[in-house]
Amino acid sequence: MRTFTPTTKRNGACEVCGSETGKCRRHIDNELHLCMTYADARLGSIENGFKCIKADSGSGWASFKLDNSQEWSQLTRLEWKALHEQRKHKQVKEDEQRRQRSLSVVERDQQYRLLLDELTLHPDDTADLISRGFTREQIELASFKSVEHYQQLQSRYNELLPGIKVGGKGLIISCAGYLCPVTNADGQIVACQIRLRSIPTGDQNRYRWLSGKGQTLHLYPEGCSPKGELPLPVFRPQGLREGIALAEGTGAKPFLVSQRLNLLTIGAAGGQWASSPQLFRSTLEKAHLEVKTKEIKIFPDAGDILNPCVMNRWQKVVALLEQWGWSVLIGWWGQIDKTHPDIDELELEQINQISMLTIAEFQAICQERGGLLFNNKLEQQTEAIEEESGF
Repeated sequence: MRTFTPTTKRNGACEVCGSETGKCRRHIDNELHLCMTYADARLGSIENGFKCIKADSGSGWASFKLDNSQEWSQLTRLEWKALHEQRKHKQVKEDEQRRQRSLSVVERDQQYRLLLDELTLHPDDTADLISRGFTREQIELASFKSVEHYQQLQSRYNELLPGIKVGGKGLIISCAGYLCPVTNADGQIVACQIRLRSIPTGDQNRYRWLSGKGQTLHLYPEGCSPKGELPLPVFRPQGLREGIALAEGTGAKPFLVSQRLNLLTIGAAGGQWASSPQLFRSTLEKAHLEVKTKEIKIFPDAGDILNPCVMNRWQKVVALLEQWGWSVLIGWWGQIDKTHPDIDELELEQINQISMLTIAEFQAICQERGGLLFNNKLEQQTEAIEEESGF
């Protein structure tokens, strides 16, 4: 098969979008380009002189070729590259400015604790949490607090704290809900997400980061990209820590996993652990020192095995874990599709019936149930794209 190369600073930027992050791919003969930035491009659309010849079908990339219908002279190509360099320098400058505006972890923790102390929990939010299986003690332990439309605050807070309005006396939120504090591996509150009480019409996302324009939500662990990385929440059980787990989300789900299964649990908004690699790795290292194990348990949601994008995300996470020397087990309770419960929706007596599978055993279930293969390699994905593109 033919070879695709990640677009990095060393290998050269993606000619379609200019990215050097490694998320896009270039064919060895430079004729076919797989672009993740423009993954939502429509068939036949033109981006920076390249024509979309195949829309994304679940791989995360759209396929592009140089548009021969346009005159791309050497001068035109040089002009495009010069424009790309200008954009790159501008982005570097903006990233550095954003980093300089970022409050330290200590400052965030102090400010968020003061903010949470002045808030209470709305009866509707309390009822929602109890319906999800929380005890009142667990609700207090999780420090969930309610906020209303453009919540006004009693104290004045640093305007650089993500979510604070100009003047420091209110929150930048347009919908009511409750705050889910995001606590790092050292027990410091570094961010908050809001779980909306009701979802606006046409929207599907119930969770939102507490943030605003001009503020820096990202963290900057050693070795991270200039753009920084999104925070990852860490939840500890009240009792003995019997292992380490991953569960998607920042609120109720990973919290309940930690309490019900006695596992130190690392969450991630949208399940994007791999998008915060340096933070993910350092969090795992601290968890290993605390729990004394290099085994990690993953709890996929119901229907994950039938969703190409979600399976691709899990694949990236597992690849990182194995690269870092972790052994991986998959929690399975028959959650083939959305008619089955997620890990936090299981009845307490059902938790003891969870099977912990190896990657090979999980793959066998995926094959048996007609789902996606869990261990599809990048080469297999790009090979299929090549065949469909006529290469």
